[in-house]
Amino acid sequence: MHMVLVRMQAPRPMDIDAPVESAPLIPVKRNRASPIASMDEYKEEMKFYYVGLNYTAKEVRDTMESHYNFGVSLMQYRERLNEREFKKRGTKEQWKTIAKSVATRGNLK
Repeated sequence: MHMVLVRMQAPRPMDIDAPVESAPLIPVKRNRASPIASMDEYKEEMKFYYVGLNYTAKEVRDTMESHYNFGVSLMQYRERLNEREFKKRGTKEQWKTIAKSVATRGNLK
């Protein structure tokens, strides 16, 4: 949430001849749109840079910030990339499957 200070006038009877007094500042909580939520619209573009073009998280952040100016930290970009499971490296099981597939192709020749 975002805090904003707002001047609030106390209700009192109208008196045209009375001097105008300054009202005290009262903090009011207001919701604002999360920059991370607005990033969700561009997840495919982030995936393209991160996985397709092999950009680092920092390069993805720099590119996205130059285009859209989300105001999001590098750590938040890394967390978002991990949440979406945009992976560049395979697991041990995935590499075993790949090795088996490559070995099978070699036997077909």
